[in-house]
Amino acid sequence: MLKWLRIVFLAWPRVLYDYLFHILPYSRHPERYPVEVRFHHIAGLIRFLLKVFRADLYLEGEKAYHEAELKKEGLLLTPDHMGDFDPLLLLALSHRPLRPVAKIETRRYPVIGRAIRALDGLFMDRKDLRQSLGVIKEVSDGLAAGKDYLIFPEGTRNRDPMKVDVLPFHPGSFKAVTRSGARLFPVAIFGTFRLFKVGPDDQRIPLQIAFLPSFVPGKGAMTDELAPKVEAAVGSAVAKARAFDEAYYEKGYHRLPLKKKIGL
Repeated sequence: MLKWLRIVFLAWPRVLYDYLFHILPYSRHPERYPVEVRFHHIAGLIRFLLKVFRADLYLEGEKAYHEAELKKEGLLLTPDHMGDFDPLLLLALSHRPLRPVAKIETRRYPVIGRAIRALDGLFMDRKDLRQSLGVIKEVSDGLAAGKDYLIFPEGTRNRDPMKVDVLPFHPGSFKAVTRSGARLFPVAIFGTFRLFKVGPDDQRIPLQIAFLPSFVPGKGAMTDELAPKVEAAVGSAVAKARAFDEAYYEKGYHRLPLKKKIGL
């Protein structure tokens, strides 16, 4: 209880201020603000929240990701999905605007939905084929123009991450990258499901993000073959992350102050 009071006391004033004076205006009139300004402001808020939650970040492959961001080619990130904080975490780790593609229901979320709109993100209605195809075309055109996008190929959250590596990756999630010829960046995320389930003795929460080797599938690549290939790579990285996570908690590192260095 005391931990949640600390989190609310520290985070709520900043979140409320940014929501009212930045995220709301950005989402209502994005054309009035450069996308770089909108992105860096929201990413800064997320990094602040990670500190409040005492996130213990473990990154792999981030150098290759940031080097790819320096180029003019568009990037499509395809991570696994364990919690609502997943897209925000990747925004905080990116150096240039990253546009999430989310399910249509997310549009109604008061903060996350508004943040996605503020970042020129897109909402896909999987029950509406015409609307979904329109989103795919918009993402494909954006990738070809050098923009970066984030999409979750599972389509929904993995609600049993301690037993299930990843859910099946939908081939349709890769249509935009095969149409545009852009670079595909598989990503493995683990630990975000704990952020909103903070225990009384959690002094730090391990979050693992692995940017896996990227590649260009090429125009016309078969998405039915691409999806299981990426699913296997991400699933293997998630399994490795779970083993790290289990050792982390078995050794009681989550009870140590965040400033204390640890080694696994």
